[in-house]
Amino acid sequence: MLYTLLVFIIGTCLLLKKFACCFGFQKKRLLLLTLSFSFPLIAALLFILGLDKLLFLDFTPLGFAITATMISVLLLKSKVFDLITTGEETVIRTIPDPFVITDSGWKLIDFNNRFRETFFVPDQNPAELNLMQIIPQLQFLENQDFYRCEIDFDIAESRHFEIMLQTIQSSTGRGKMVLFYDISERKKNELRQKELLKNLLQAKQKISELQNFLHICQQCGKIQDSNGNWQKIEKFILTYQKRPITHCCCPDCARQISAELKKNR
Repeated sequence: MLYTLLVFIIGTCLLLKKFACCFGFQKKRLLLLTLSFSFPLIAALLFILGLDKLLFLDFTPLGFAITATMISVLLLKSKVFDLITTGEETVIRTIPDPFVITDSGWKLIDFNNRFRETFFVPDQNPAELNLMQIIPQLQFLENQDFYRCEIDFDIAESRHFEIMLQTIQSSTGRGKMVLFYDISERKKNELRQKELLKNLLQAKQKISELQNFLHICQQCGKIQDSNGNWQKIEKFILTYQKRPITHCCCPDCARQISAELKKNR
């Protein structure tokens, strides 16, 4: 009897230690399991204090019977020792981004620490919380089974998330699984890249405008080419325009030359 009680006390202490560092659906199961272990301890305490003689009833068999019944229910219904369930809980806890599981009515079933910290979820029973009340901006997801989009949230500072919604089906009904992938840093980098590209295009346009200017010597009429060399206008046109040149006189020059010839006679 003594060894049995000792095992129950050690087991209860370990469960209480585990209970203190978890929350959500897992915390509820551990609470029920801890309560089931407490009945034999209460019966043993009554026996040690001699209260069972006053009540004329031995509570020890009754305590063990209640414990066995509760553990059986937890094993069959809640699958408290199921490795898959425990694995799923572990995965949820280690996801680096906010993650939440809800029922079909958007009531919270389970979530990770990052979701609690990001959206300031109150410390209470998840079943009493509704995702649409915590994050009203998600109202547009109410009738969606699968959805993926990007959305901004004003939480302390502007945060940008890529939301991935997936409907899940189990033996007990349907639910929703929502992952909030934080892309705030990526969006900041994209804005910086867009601004940099805009500045580069503006600089390129200015360079093109400057390159379109032809530098002509106001004294001799030579033109500076792209290599910085000064050439006569005829050679420049032959080189860059690829067009033949013929010399002639414009009407003004023709009149001036004609006037000079008449004058020299």
